[in-house]
Amino acid sequence: MNRMKLFSRTTALSIVFALLCSLLFSTSIMAKDTIVFGGARSLTGDNAVYDGYFGVIYRLWAEEVNARGGIYVRDYGKKLKIDLKIYDDKSDMATMTRLMEKLIQEDKVDFLLAPNSTSFLYAGSVIADKYKRVMIGAEGGLATSKQKKGDFPYLFGMLNFAMHFQIPVLADIFEEVGVKTVGIV
Repeated sequence: MNRMKLFSRTTALSIVFALLCSLLFSTSIMAKDTIVFGGARSLTGDNAVYDGYFGVIYRLWAEEVNARGGIYVRDYGKKLKIDLKIYDDKSDMATMTRLMEKLIQEDKVDFLLAPNSTSFLYAGSVIADKYKRVMIGAEGGLATSKQKKGDFPYLFGMLNFAMHFQIPVLADIFEEVGVKTVGIV
């Protein structure tokens, strides 16, 4: 029955970010002191509700990693601290795309944090692929994004699509333990 181990969200993010960092820096020859993560996120406006959860997780993760000295990168032989750059896209698509390009071109981010909502994630994925910059996404999960995900090799989703991964596994567990009725609210 123990099909899945539960990790805290910050632990899961740390594992994914550490793996992505090792991939990014394995061929890098330039010395670094920080790993720069940046995002154009809806801190205000209609989409701000999404940042209330995931934005907090990103900030807590960076604080936790930095408190431990950073992420060890073997090629540098040292730990690199996290530099987190978050801009407010004001829940405006044009502002979000402009800020993502700024993060890449001016701020020289190593990784992008995906914007809020499915449509913003889709638009951000186009930019991440254009500049070959890894974008880590958590918000956005409509079937249209799933169907297009193969078109975006630089998008790494943090959440599974419920219809393909979470619900079938949960149904198997319910069947295994004899659950006969389930209510969904």
